[in-house]
Amino acid sequence: MTATPDTVAAARAYIEALASHDVTDVRLADSCRRVENGIPTGSSGPAIVRDLDRGRKYRVIRRVEITSIGIEGVCVHADFLVHVPLGLSARIRERFDADETGAIDRITARIGLPRRR
Repeated sequence: MTATPDTVAAARAYIEALASHDVTDVRLADSCRRVENGIPTGSSGPAIVRDLDRGRKYRVIRRVEITSIGIEGVCVHADFLVHVPLGLSARIRERFDADETGAIDRITARIGLPRRR
């Protein structure tokens, strides 16, 4: 499927939920998978949403700062920073693929090393 403005909105809602833990607008397909630096980190849409909502691994994120997000070919690409305690931040590059309904069905993330802000 080709990415649409709805896919961009779904990707933005996912990114913002990393810090807000508000999953109200997160649209993931049930079959969604997430891969981070080549390692599977999300086995289904409901499991990923549950992690965003109350998972410990995301509680350390204080805020996100989206530097770019948009359609590139058939997917959405986003670059953003996650800010965590001790003045550290990491650059994240994520690719979002959507199914025919516009729900995200694959997230591929590249996480950079944390750096001082």
